[in-house]
Amino acid sequence: MTAKTNAEGNYEFKEVKLGRYYLRANRNGYVSRAYGQRASDSRMSQGTLLVVRAGDTLSQVDFKLVRGGIVEGRVVDSDGEPIANVGVMLERFMTLDGRRNRQPMGGEGGNTDDRGQFRLFGIAPGKYYVSARYHDWATENEGDSTYPPICFPGTPNAQEAVRIDVVAGGQVNGIDIALAATKAFSISGKVLRSDGKPAVETMLTNMRMDEGDWGGWMSRGGVVEAEGNFKLGGLIPSQALLSFM
Repeated sequence: MTAKTNAEGNYEFKEVKLGRYYLRANRNGYVSRAYGQRASDSRMSQGTLLVVRAGDTLSQVDFKLVRGGIVEGRVVDSDGEPIANVGVMLERFMTLDGRRNRQPMGGEGGNTDDRGQFRLFGIAPGKYYVSARYHDWATENEGDSTYPPICFPGTPNAQEAVRIDVVAGGQVNGIDIALAATKAFSISGKVLRSDGKPAVETMLTNMRMDEGDWGGWMSRGGVVEAEGNFKLGGLIPSQALLSFM
């Protein structure tokens, strides 16, 4: 169910069915927020669960929205040439299951255009790290080059990254990152069903599983061929977790 606010910011849902609900407010230029959300980013909190029972009228379910921040910059190669379709994301250190690692946080946009430029917007106020990660889903041959992930201002080591401060309604410019090409490797093998026949038309993905700095993130995908064979190329040295579906 959706409702729009009036000129005074008031809203109302009528004839709500009995049940449990989460409520979220969205407005262009502002950070999306769940009712009762404690954390500054919506990915860290679902908010307060609202229970609607027979005869209930829930009132004063109010929100206070903050303007989103903006981060702009450019991604180039070692020769200064722009690189298109690079994924740029904001991250924070978080402790999950007793381990402290970096997790992607909010903000819309993120892929570079043909000029290598990116613009992240709708960012909740806070301190972030910026990383650029090249994604090419083609299955390249071993020996080709690829680009490892880089943190601003230009380090592959996440511990050496510079943290940026995003304020409500503010804009951070000049977040420029240069990617350096490195040798790429490949993983190949065969996927069989439980009856020993090739598992054709199976999708597979590779999840990079480095310890510490980068955590796990999906890097490549592919399709198993008719005989059950597969090959994933363009990989950088790291531990990997393959999944099939």
